[in-house]
Amino acid sequence: MADITAFQAGNVSDEGKENWRGDQVTAPQGGQSMFQTSSVPLAELGSRKVVGDRVFRYAKASGTLAAGQGAKLSQNAVLNAQVNITAVANPNTGDRVIIITSSTNLAADRFAEGYIFVQSGTAANQGYSYRIKTHASIGSGATGALTLYDVIQKPVISTDSLTLLTNLYQDVTLGDATGAPAGVTPVAVVSSDYFWLQTWGPTPAYCSAVATAGNMLKISTTGQLADAFIGTDAQNKAVVGYAVQPVCTASQLGMVFLTIAP
Repeated sequence: MADITAFQAGNVSDEGKENWRGDQVTAPQGGQSMFQTSSVPLAELGSRKVVGDRVFRYAKASGTLAAGQGAKLSQNAVLNAQVNITAVANPNTGDRVIIITSSTNLAADRFAEGYIFVQSGTAANQGYSYRIKTHASIGSGATGALTLYDVIQKPVISTDSLTLLTNLYQDVTLGDATGAPAGVTPVAVVSSDYFWLQTWGPTPAYCSAVATAGNMLKISTTGQLADAFIGTDAQNKAVVGYAVQPVCTASQLGMVFLTIAP
């Protein structure tokens, strides 16, 4: 059977950790179970794993998460740091490096496996996004290079404004009534640990007074799921799935079916 860090693989053994990066020479071989957490990354963030009728994404926690809690994508302000490329090193079609001037301090590889996209400027360049492979630390107001996986499709000029976005599964936090939903945690996770976050299929989850099976759900307060069309934010929040059990009492676990990321 394929290792769980491979695309769509379903191995959930507890037999160790895979040295997928090649530099973790002391890590035993094997796969990280969906019931395990790790202080070091054992798969690429966002990697997809299918186990029967359930789908998981590899994620990193920001804050403590309990099993069965809904999680949201990180709302860290630096995720939307806007940067401008320098006029002296405009990337051309076919390049894999963008030189930027950052509007905030960026730690080394803070945006590795994330994205950079053209937010405004030349109309022909807008809407293009590129996956970031690596970058060194960049100080506020300083310039630095972002190395990309993708080649530049349209020449970017100094008047174009670009926005950085981390990998969507980096630093997921406890869900509430704000922010985009990420998934439900199948295991208790401490802050900064890596784990498999469930995004599709049946799972027990903390609920908030879901009255009827089949009701569509949203993430509400303290990581609980609630009826999507009840409350002050009715019809304004992303639907994350639907209730399977007829009654899901507030602050208790109930069976739901997630429909976030298949």
